[in-house]
Amino acid sequence: MENGLANAVYDGFSSYQLFNQGVCYTYDDVIFHPGHIFFAANEVDLTCNLTKNIRLRVPIVSSPMDTVTEAEMAITMASLGGMGFVHYNNTDAEQLRQVQKVKSHTPGFIVTPAVLGPADPVSKLYELKKYRGMGSLDAMAKGSESRYHSDTQSLKIAQGVSGAVKDKGSVRKTVPFLAQAVKQGFQDLGADSITMAREILYNGNMRMEARTNAAQAEGNVHDMVAFEKRPW
Repeated sequence: MENGLANAVYDGFSSYQLFNQGVCYTYDDVIFHPGHIFFAANEVDLTCNLTKNIRLRVPIVSSPMDTVTEAEMAITMASLGGMGFVHYNNTDAEQLRQVQKVKSHTPGFIVTPAVLGPADPVSKLYELKKYRGMGSLDAMAKGSESRYHSDTQSLKIAQGVSGAVKDKGSVRKTVPFLAQAVKQGFQDLGADSITMAREILYNGNMRMEARTNAAQAEGNVHDMVAFEKRPW
């Protein structure tokens, strides 16, 4: 009787209760209830195991894509506490060179910097920053199909689209920002480590509930007023 009463007045749902209702949820559909906060956000320990013998200080890795992770990205991710997976869209010898660059890196030195001088033309900048597609029409016209083993096909169909992605800044700023955001989220949950978060998730102490469509609409920005602040 006591257990039944306790469950009846317990606010929210456990993960087992919420995700066994026959409904599929995405990120914005679920809201977590705050837990007991007994520590500062900077005290949250995000250390975790990537494998049995490899531990990361930050649970963030970079994708093994040729447009994302080569030696420079892998080195940077390691210096920030995460890990970069070097892609294999190249020959064995090229991949070996990339891995050797990472393993032989000495902190404090720039790896193969790409720089332009004041006398270089703008066209050189465009060439340096040119788009490398995975299979869009533009990329196929530039010969990218040979990298993905489709150059012998008589009929070529684009596998992607052309587009531009706004530069969000250096990964050295992005990763620490993401890590701090995760720490603040863990603080709200009342979990001072990934291990504790997993424990309260499975023992039912991490409470959550589904957000209604109205709650999602009310929880977003309704209006925004921009103004210029003047000293007078």
